[in-house]
This record gives sequence, C-alpha cells and structure tokens, in this order.
Amino acid sequence: MHEISKQAAYKLVEALHQVIQSDVNYINTDGVIIASSNPSRLGGSHNTAKKIIHEDLDSYVTEQNEETSYVKEGVNFPIRLDGQIVGVIAITGPLDQVKPYASIVRQMAEIMMEDQLIKEGDSNQRRLKYRYLEDLVNNPHYWNDPDFIKKGVRFGVHVKADWQVVVASQDEGAYLEKTARENQDLVSIDRAIRLFANKHFKNAYLYLPSHYTFFVDLPEQELESQLDILNQQLEKGFDAQLYFGIGPRASSDISISTSYQLALKSTQLAKDHGKKIVHYNDLFVENYLDDISIDRMRAYVNELLREVPKAEQQELIDFISLYFEYEGSVKRMARFMFIHINTVQYRLQKILEQTGFDIRKPSESIYFHLLLHFYKTINSVGYN
Repeated sequence: MHEISKQAAYKLVEALHQVIQSDVNYINTDGVIIASSNPSRLGGSHNTAKKIIHEDLDSYVTEQNEETSYVKEGVNFPIRLDGQIVGVIAITGPLDQVKPYASIVRQMAEIMMEDQLIKEGDSNQRRLKYRYLEDLVNNPHYWNDPDFIKKGVRFGVHVKADWQVVVASQDEGAYLEKTARENQDLVSIDRAIRLFANKHFKNAYLYLPSHYTFFVDLPEQELESQLDILNQQLEKGFDAQLYFGIGPRASSDISISTSYQLALKSTQLAKDHGKKIVHYNDLFVENYLDDISIDRMRAYVNELLREVPKAEQQELIDFISLYFEYEGSVKRMARFMFIHINTVQYRLQKILEQTGFDIRKPSESIYFHLLLHFYKTINSVGYN
C-alpha cells in the first residue's frame, strides 16, 4: 500500500485550503489527522474517516444536525491510488459552499498525490530527476557547481544549455468554480498538458502543486506559437486555459534559477492582467508601476471611479478583469457569466459613461489596466 508522508499531506492541504478557503484535513489510513489547515486538529482521531476506510465508502457527508465538538459539517471522501485508499480528505464548512467542490477537489488531490509519490519513491529515477530539477530552479548556487552539473547529465539535464524557463499556471479559484459547475475532467487536462510537454518540450518539465515549469530550447516565435497551440487545445477540449510566464534565456550571466524566478513573476503578471503570455521584459513596466506611491494609486482609482457607487466598484473591477482575461470577447464573457451578449455590451457602454473612457478601444484600455493594477495593490496592503 502507498504511504503518504506528512510533508506531502501538508503540501496538499495547504494548496487546497488556498483555493477553496475552507478548513481542510488529511487523515491517514489509521484515521489520524496528519495535516490540517487548523493546527489544533493535528494528531486527532477522525471517526468519519475511519468509517470511510473500513467500509470502503466513496464519500460521507456530515449534516449540520450531526455536528458536535468533534464532528463538523462538511464533506469527506477517500483518496485512491491504484484502487487503494491511501487517505481521506475532510473539508469543513456549510454544505452549500463545500459540496460543489468535492468531486473536483478529489481529482486535484489524487493528481497531487500521484506526483508526490513519484518524488517519494514509486519511480526512483523520476523521483531523483524531480528533486534535481527542484534544486536547479530553487538554488542559484548549483548553477556553477561542477558536481551538480555532472550529476544532471545522468538525468539528461544539461545545466549549461541555453534554456528558457516557462511557468504555466491556471487561475485556481475561477477554474475550480467553472469545473465544479460544468463537471470538467481535471485529470484529463493534466494529462493533456503532460503529453504536450513530452512531445514539444523534450528537455524536461516539472510539476508543482500550483504550476508547471517547462525547460525549453526553442526560438522565441516558435515557443510562443507552441504555447498558443496548447491553450487552443485546452480551450477547445475543456474550456480551460493556462497563463504563461517566459523567463530570459540562460547564459553565463543568467542562471536557470534566475530565469525561473522571472518566469514565475511573469506568470503572476499574466494572471493579474488576464494576458495569456507575458515575457519577462514586461516585468520592467511592472516595476515602474510599483514605484508609484499608494496615495497616488488611490487618487487615480478614486478619480476614475468617482461616478461609480462604492457598493458597485468591486463588481466593476471583476467585470473589467474578466474582459481582459477573455481578451475582449463578449461572446465568451456572456457564456461564462450566463448572461446575454447584449447585457455584456450594455455593461461595457455603462463603463464608458461612468469613467469617460472606452475599454473597447486599444488606445484607452491602458487606463483600465492601470486601474486593475492599482486597485489590487491598494487592497493587498489593506489601504482603503
């Protein structure tokens, strides 16, 4: 039977908790909580998990009227690998909030566990390569370490090759909401990405709970073309997409670790502004924006939104963010929001009337890109 380490369980719980914003517990096959977003639960016995394991149940829902000091309302389901229960996930919260996510969270958990088992010993060669790649991207000192470089050759990893690092990530919150509602197959999406990576990014790739990392050696134009093709496949097959950040090409002055860190930042910028691909050069613009004081950002936001009632501002920001995410496609926005296309057009016209700028015009859309960046920055520091 597979055994999941406490460290792997903790990584899983942390990743799920960040996405669904509910308390998450991981219970081992002995019925003991070995990882939890609520530290006070660690080490405790979980009777519902024991019931699931002993009776081989597919799930167990705890109703509000069953709640005690030890039993909380929520959903519980087993994690299976190769048909065997390796643990149980318990999500605590009101059923109307947590139950819709149960199926997709189970699939996410099993994907993460499969990848973690690769790292922990199911396939020794792949496990060692995974750890080697993690060291490569996280420790810049290995870049010039002769022993480390020599070790990489055994895995087919040539550290001094002029690779670029590409980080790919999904918008986890929006994606979970969409897949829970439309019952998308997360496992199939993951496999599609892996198959594509194996075929087109032949050097290596690494999967972490929040993102994929590709090590590529392709001309810039061909690389962006391949990333577009991957997104087209995901959108056509699953109505999903990735955000890509591209780091600089490694050289005598730029290590793989540096390329990875810049790619990671570029991916976040892509997600923040709804752009599918962001090159590391775009970070220079981001850095200039970050030099603007919070007071000036707040003044800009207040001026642009002065005709928008305070209670409607967050809804407007979400709408603008979605507009950029779908690159101005009112058809896709309407489908995602379950509203008529004319309703989307009406809201776009209302934005023009309220702000004096037309987001549909490329020459004026920059005002709204700045608005999103400033609004997010102000809220991230709690400055209201």
